[in-house]
Amino acid sequence: MSIKERRLREKKERENVILDAARQEFSKKGFRNSTITDIAARAELSPGALYLYFKSKEDIYTNLSIITLRELTLKIYNLLECNMSPQNKLNALCLVFIEEYNNNMDMMINLCRLQSEESLEYISDATLLEFKKLISFAQDGVTQIIEEGVESNFLVNASPEPLANLIWGYFTGVVLWNNSKSFLKKPQNAVSSYLKIAFDMIIENYRIKDDVTPVLDFA
Repeated sequence: MSIKERRLREKKERENVILDAARQEFSKKGFRNSTITDIAARAELSPGALYLYFKSKEDIYTNLSIITLRELTLKIYNLLECNMSPQNKLNALCLVFIEEYNNNMDMMINLCRLQSEESLEYISDATLLEFKKLISFAQDGVTQIIEEGVESNFLVNASPEPLANLIWGYFTGVVLWNNSKSFLKKPQNAVSSYLKIAFDMIIENYRIKDDVTPVLDFA
């Protein structure tokens, strides 16, 4: 192993130590109440040393969210390999979103927030680039699922990308709306039920009916 390779490996190992420490701090105190000093202490580093690896607390949080995004993306592409009917594949996609949200709620909320430009100020260029690539890759996976539905004559013959963007937008919007209810002191975690409603609406409105084939123009 070359000196460069060893240094890269050591850097990655230290980053993982920091991320693990941050995950524990965020779990214990929440994002707002956790500090760089707390995270550095748990990782057995000085705050100055921690900044050699991450730009800010937000940068660390985003890197943890990217791990969740990778898991979501992998599950989306696993669906593409499954031998399912187009409708079952869309229903399974809905369950993938729900499962990832329920298992990694805070990270998924942060992922949805990060898709607005004002949230990106404190994130390093490298983290931002990786985030954008993964989001695009995940959305491409959803688009491919829609394409399969069109090619099999289950969904209307329209451009799959806008419909995939609509699905992604539903997910993002429902997650952020549900999170905002905490300020209104209303019951929370309606994400599962609302996503199921959204997917049912999409399937019903965009599938090819036996009697009528809708004509859609996304131009």
